[in-house]
Amino acid sequence: MWSIPESSLRKEYRRHILRLLRVNRDPTVPFVYVIQCAMHLYHHTLAFALGL
Repeated sequence: MWSIPESSLRKEYRRHILRLLRVNRDPTVPFVYVIQCAMHLYHHTLAFALGL
């Protein structure tokens, strides 16, 4: 989380992950969600760099 430059995205990811941990105790689900967050951050950064 500390490597995410935008505080708003960091806050949003943290909020979603904590809510997911409260609802679902299966350790696979948060792991998959963290990977999805990483992919979202990559696409967000790419779109921002391209000016989309």
